[in-house]
Amino acid sequence: MYDKKYMPGRKLVAARALEIERGIRMSVERIESRQALKYIRNYFRSHDELNHKQVIRMIASESDTPPEVLKAMAQSTTRVDILERIASHPNTPDEVLHRLATHAAKEIRLAVASNINAAPIAVNPLVSDESPTVRFTLAGNHSTEEIILRELMDDENPFVSVRAEQTIDRVNRESRL
Repeated sequence: MYDKKYMPGRKLVAARALEIERGIRMSVERIESRQALKYIRNYFRSHDELNHKQVIRMIASESDTPPEVLKAMAQSTTRVDILERIASHPNTPDEVLHRLATHAAKEIRLAVASNINAAPIAVNPLVSDESPTVRFTLAGNHSTEEIILRELMDDENPFVSVRAEQTIDRVNRESRL
């Protein structure tokens, strides 16, 4: 058996593995960013009659916009109207939705709450959102996981708690059909 003091340091191996993983992730993000820019450029070329704001709004709304494009757009804009469209888009990656779920603008948080493809990790911050309207919207989203709906059933706002209970009942009825 090897003596532990002669084995290569586990911390060194783990640090090197993290460094490699970070490098791969950065390379993937660079590739995704280049693909996103290429997609946006091509979209601009094919819609040259529209201005910049109109094209960006259209890209954020198109049903077939790739996730990497939505991610790149979310990282590069502060415009509430664009972020709201990205937050409601079914192709938006969960890490972007999670970030948008904590945005200062209520409209953006509402869009995340109504996104039917949002994973529980993405909408989790909305369970304790300061706005009862955001929590009410989340409670009415039939795609919200039951565990989150059960949390919302204990909400201080009676409208939110009743809505969560109604959504659970509706989803259960639909699943029996």
